Amino acid sequence: ALSTMTRREMRAYDKAGAVANEVISNIRTVTSFNAQYAEVVRYRDRLNYAQKIGIKGVLITGIFMGFYIFVIFGSMGFVFWYGTNLVTEGKITPGTVFAVFWAIMIGAIHLGQAIPQLGVFTAAKLAAGEIFEIIDLEPNINCMSPHGLIPSHVEGRIELNNINFWYPSRPNVKILHNTSFTVNAGSTVALVGHSGCGKSTIIELLLRFYEQQAGIVSFIPI
Repeated sequence: ALSTMTRREMRAYDKAGAVANEVISNIRTVTSFNAQYAEVVRYRDRLNYAQKIGIKGVLITGIFMGFYIFVIFGSMGFVFWYGTNLVTEGKITPGTVFAVFWAIMIGAIHLGQAIPQLGVFTAAKLAAGEIFEIIDLEPNINCMSPHGLIPSHVEGRIELNNINFWYPSRPNVKILHNTSFTVNAGSTVALVGHSGCGKSTIIELLLRFYEQQAGIVSFIPI
């Protein structure tokens, strides 16, 4: 539960930081639309949400620490009660009772000092987990794969033949529909159109950041 709360709190603060970064990076646009107060409210809402998660995490930690203290003092009482009975029966000496008592106390104290560090380890583990999640990601397009055609000579002629494409996150919005054109080597071509018509998408397909759903992108005649 503690690691889950820590993860949620970190992500909530990340979202708040993203809002601040977005606003500061586009401060002229925000000012031109007189949206300063709206952005302050949006940032405050993100922080309030992170604060609520943090309070829940602190409550969980407090409950755990309360239980820990209860166990310590309960163990002390049990050791003295049980030790007194054994001393009365002549099975052990009072020195043995105190030796066991201090062994338990010293161990419990050091354990209590280690418990607050669990949150630090959890936060570090979560932060590293996000990094290794990206490192271990296996992309659909493997640019390091030795398979495929490796041309000995490229003329620089680009052909797009019946390209159909939509972004995986928005499958209902088709960006390119049966798009075909040719760019000859040495020529200069301008892609002109309204926002969202696919200009940047074509460049991303040429760089193979994405794979088209249908059609062929080629740099040599096929």
